[in-house]
Amino acid sequence: MVSPLSMVVAGASVAYALSVRFVFSAHRLCDRRLEFTWFVALGLVGVAINLLVLYVTVGRLGVDLVFAKAMAACCTFCANFTLRRQLLELIEALTRLITLVRRHAQPALAAAGEGLLALRCQLVPLP
Repeated sequence: MVSPLSMVVAGASVAYALSVRFVFSAHRLCDRRLEFTWFVALGLVGVAINLLVLYVTVGRLGVDLVFAKAMAACCTFCANFTLRRQLLELIEALTRLITLVRRHAQPALAAAGEGLLALRCQLVPLP
């Protein structure tokens, strides 16, 4: 019997591959492993929110299952959208900061700028 964990990894891998192929035209992160890790982590947060909403609405409040599932889907969608948006805005801000440091850094700050560049290369592609 295949373990549930391997099924989750397989499902996440297929979802990631299809998203990269058909939905996203550009990668936000240089490192594909890091991108996949964030993709899975945010997906797991969505699953946790979905389960929590179902537990509270059906288990504690006695709401009809169909209505509870609709509420859970809405909550999960909003949470995933917000979290992904915040992550992308953080990456964009880091990119702007690094670009600014590279353009306007004095020679004394050049080493710090190169350190930020190395950090950004782990997180985002070069502009």
